[in-house]
Amino acid sequence: MEQNRKRYSSLAKAIVIGLQMIAAVVASVSIVLFSTCVNQNMLNMGDLQNSSFVESGYFERTFSKQMMQLLDYLNLREAFETSGVFDENRPETVNASPEKIADYKVYNNKYDQNNTNVYYWLGDLRDNTYVTNMKETKTQEDAYDQAVKYGRYLSYNNKTFRFETNIGGMENNYYQNMAQYNELQKGDFSLIVAVDVKSHRRMIWLWQSGSLINCIPGRSGVLCWQQSVLWCG
Repeated sequence: MEQNRKRYSSLAKAIVIGLQMIAAVVASVSIVLFSTCVNQNMLNMGDLQNSSFVESGYFERTFSKQMMQLLDYLNLREAFETSGVFDENRPETVNASPEKIADYKVYNNKYDQNNTNVYYWLGDLRDNTYVTNMKETKTQEDAYDQAVKYGRYLSYNNKTFRFETNIGGMENNYYQNMAQYNELQKGDFSLIVAVDVKSHRRMIWLWQSGSLINCIPGRSGVLCWQQSVLWCG
């Protein structure tokens, strides 16, 4: 009988030690993941109170960086294209570097309607011409209405200097990069940019510094990962 008690006691101690080891590993992994997210600017203290990825500081910072890329792409479209199509003679005419041509090709694929959930509409207010990856839109009003439906958007008119957005931090981004916004076209124009955050049954693709951020909406928030880094919002 005494021998059985000792056996059960040893087994209980082994189970307790095993559970402690598992808890220690889980705690260590959680700390490492949290620290990595903070160090990579994927998470800040304010994000802990947000249940929505699109309300997080990381979403704002990622979109701000992507906005700068989009402005660069739209400038390259104006420099390299004729009637909305890449013109092999135009880069040479403007003395474009091979790097800029490569950037154009990367952006052209990246902002194809089938490869992104970021949409743009840039219209010339003088002759009503426009470039866009919103295939179904033809007018500024249509583009604005569609942008609102997508969920997160910004709208800028350089003739009236009206800037409108429901993305936190983007107004400061505009003031800090006003020159780049106004370099889009010679003359009066309207720019509308939107992020589709309402198509919950599809992946949300966001890009930061060439890295792919994948997010899947879930019941408790949005699960996002970048390479081997996991983040929950």
